[in-house]
Amino acid sequence: MKNRYLFFGLILISSLLNYSCDSDPCDEGYTQVEQNGSFICLPDFLAGIEKSNEYGNTFYHKKHGVITFEKGQWTNEFGEKLTDL
Repeated sequence: MKNRYLFFGLILISSLLNYSCDSDPCDEGYTQVEQNGSFICLPDFLAGIEKSNEYGNTFYHKKHGVITFEKGQWTNEFGEKLTDL
């Protein structure tokens, strides 16, 4: 009986360690980005997402990195206007 408890205890501990050591703390559809020395999770860019106020106006784009939608225009983190999204 002790062996059974030990076995289930080891499985529980290894499961918890696997879960807590996840290298990506962001939910699916978000990407971890470093800004000003802090790590944040930004929603991934999807065409038409700028129409939704639910996610704010800053997103992560696979090609351009962090992008922002302001005054009807997409810009990258350097303030350059993006036209090829």
